[in-house]
Amino acid sequence: MKITFERFWKDVRRLCNRKRVFCTVRLHRINKVREVREDGIWVIAEGGKKSGDLVEVEFFNKAFELIKSHRIIKQTRLVKDVKRSAFIFAVCSRLRYFRIHTNPDELELKQGYEFY
Repeated sequence: MKITFERFWKDVRRLCNRKRVFCTVRLHRINKVREVREDGIWVIAEGGKKSGDLVEVEFFNKAFELIKSHRIIKQTRLVKDVKRSAFIFAVCSRLRYFRIHTNPDELELKQGYEFY
């Protein structure tokens, strides 16, 4: 199944509207979704600012492009290129087209799915 960024972003927003709390994969820190918007997702991270931060759509787009290029990405790679990578990694790990591996933490695009 071919997935465009527009489809991916729609799935991310739908998931964040339905599931309002995400735990980061490695440290199990809580991230609460405050608001889902077209331009990004407002997130209040455990130990972060009380008002939260906007995780902009561009950060999700960068993650999408990395996955499109490599099919499997380590969270450490995401950290280098994408802000709020732990939240993005946690959200992606809940989408049906990813398989998550631990030790090291990796996201793999499942067989039968293709980002284009």
